Amino acid sequence: MDRSPAGRRIEDVKGDPGTISDRGEAIGALGQQMIDSAIVLEQIATRATPQQGKAVEQLIETIGDAYKQLKEAGELYKPIGPVVLSYGDTLSELQPKINTHVSNCEDLWVTYDGLPGKTEARGTGGLFQPDEGSPEAEAQAEEDAAKKVAYEAWEGEAEDFDADYNTWEQAFDDAVSGITDEMSGKIADGWTQWLANIKNVLSWAGFVLAIAAIIIGGPIIGALAAIVAGLTLIVVVIQFARGEASWVDLTLAIIDVIPVGKIAGILTDGTSWAAKGGKFGSEFVSQFTDIAKASDWGTLGRAFLSPAGFAKASGGLGGIMTRLFTGKELSFFDDLGNAGGWQLAGGIIEMHRGLVGAIFKVDGLFAKVLPDYDGQKKELGKVDVGNDYLPVLDVIW
Repeated sequence: MDRSPAGRRIEDVKGDPGTISDRGEAIGALGQQMIDSAIVLEQIATRATPQQGKAVEQLIETIGDAYKQLKEAGELYKPIGPVVLSYGDTLSELQPKINTHVSNCEDLWVTYDGLPGKTEARGTGGLFQPDEGSPEAEAQAEEDAAKKVAYEAWEGEAEDFDADYNTWEQAFDDAVSGITDEMSGKIADGWTQWLANIKNVLSWAGFVLAIAAIIIGGPIIGALAAIVAGLTLIVVVIQFARGEASWVDLTLAIIDVIPVGKIAGILTDGTSWAAKGGKFGSEFVSQFTDIAKASDWGTLGRAFLSPAGFAKASGGLGGIMTRLFTGKELSFFDDLGNAGGWQLAGGIIEMHRGLVGAIFKVDGLFAKVLPDYDGQKKELGKVDVGNDYLPVLDVIW
């Protein structure tokens, strides 16, 4: 069977609406119970007096400020219940309709597929075609007309499938967004929030520097970006130790402070491994210390103060486009043109690494400023490959 007019596989929607709705009610009820329990614990912890005895004193000491976390958890948990319940009710309404469309499409396709003829009318009077006006031509025309009617019947049912599927898909996305929004204020201690705020500030600083690196370039921008990356690594390491960051977060943060752009050249420079290690260490340190060069500050200042200074510092449109698509300065390609042997091979490897890195960088810049960018990429992925979303599109799109 063909895909639907919207490009979807025509298949049943899974799930047990009754179980989902019951779970939503249970979640809402549990959240309210948590809030009620927190209120009772708060009354005990804050209103009890010393005259009530040692048992109550010990109870107060045990409770501490746990009621605060319990209340916050209840306030986060309770709103999720209606979201899940609403989705379960919507699924209960739409699932029979969608699955009926699927069954009807299957039957209509069997009918269409079993008929002779073509949906597009076949010709007459040509090679291997019946003569115009002959009984064979009339029979052929009747077959083609019946085939077209059968296909249009299937297509109409498939369009109805798409319409109800769109409604279900929106309800599912709303449920996911609703749960995410309600849980966005997850329980966090002071350190958690403090680290998150610092990381957010560093993220925006990195965003500004990434734009500056594309438009202006130069070692001072790279040094500032390296410092931001180094501070971000410190924050991520602390978050990782506290269980608030993943191995992926930590790995990416580490890669961000390693001068990856120099590795290919160092590995192919023909020196000993000891010399390679020393050179790598020097490059690692220099990416932070280049910021001290007064001449770099002067170049940066002139770039902002005059069009001529900007043109010289940025390398003009050619420099901007080169950095955008490869992450490299024009001087890199000048050096590459004069290189030979292993240096040339290393430079070519580094150029391709820059091309791949630029895709990640541009993708990250879009994700920073466009609302629901990841969701839009997933929709593009569905259009491109059907209902099977490919995670690799997180980078490609």
